[in-house]
Amino acid sequence: EFSAPHPVNVEEKLRRLKDGEDIFSVIKRETTRRFDIIVMKGDYDTLFKERPKFSEVEKMNMEEFLSLPNRYFKLIEGNIDILIECKERPFDEWKDDVEKQIIPYFKTYKPKRMVVVSAYRVPENVVRNLEREGIDVIAPFSPDECPWEQQDKLANIIRNL
Repeated sequence: EFSAPHPVNVEEKLRRLKDGEDIFSVIKRETTRRFDIIVMKGDYDTLFKERPKFSEVEKMNMEEFLSLPNRYFKLIEGNIDILIECKERPFDEWKDDVEKQIIPYFKTYKPKRMVVVSAYRVPENVVRNLEREGIDVIAPFSPDECPWEQQDKLANIIRNL
């Protein structure tokens, strides 16, 4: 899994601090997302080259400090080649993730391709809706199903980048 920076609403974070919330929970809340698989071709160090030194962070005001996740988010937004979300449980156990996780990830991070790989079948209407959004679905993907056909489908998506 890869922990990626997530854009934050700095004004909201400042308001929470003024309301007396714990500074560490306000700073950490909503700043990252964990992806199952992320592929970015090219210079893999780019995301981390702009890491500020402690002396720079120490001089930042609270608004600048709370804006750091947005700074790092801009480095990867639109630069992700493939974002793969893996689902190991039956669809009924993760169906809410379609609207709460999968589609928002695609719209926020803007990967060149996004693929949902499920070990179990996904209803056809859900597959069609995701594909309309631009998200590929490979399901069922397990040794008990048609592994070669599904493996070829995934390989073709990767090859066509």
